[in-house]
Amino acid sequence: MKFGVGVLTHNAIKHFRLDLLEQTIESLRVAFPGVEPFVLDNGSTDGTAEIVEAMPNGYAYSPMDGNTSPGRGMNNIARHLMTFDVDVIIHSDDDMLWKPDAAEKLINVFASEQS
Repeated sequence: MKFGVGVLTHNAIKHFRLDLLEQTIESLRVAFPGVEPFVLDNGSTDGTAEIVEAMPNGYAYSPMDGNTSPGRGMNNIARHLMTFDVDVIIHSDDDMLWKPDAAEKLINVFASEQS
């Protein structure tokens, strides 16, 4: 099973959440080995966008209409990840720590659904 993993962030510097973002990304790398999380900055105005752009799989999105709602950001993550050959898209906020066995547990859930 192939996973596409996306993380949404907004003004992580301003809200003192940059460490949480970095911890979230690292926990996803452990939980989903071989998958580089796609990180989407959702219109930050505090310098977070520049940090995200420097990440291996980071993208800074600046909505023309100013709508930085989480729903809009998650939709943009899904659109991006659907262009890859993945079976499951995982969304994460920038303050979630993923357990190392998350992928294994998800695979088991999907396997039990198909039997």
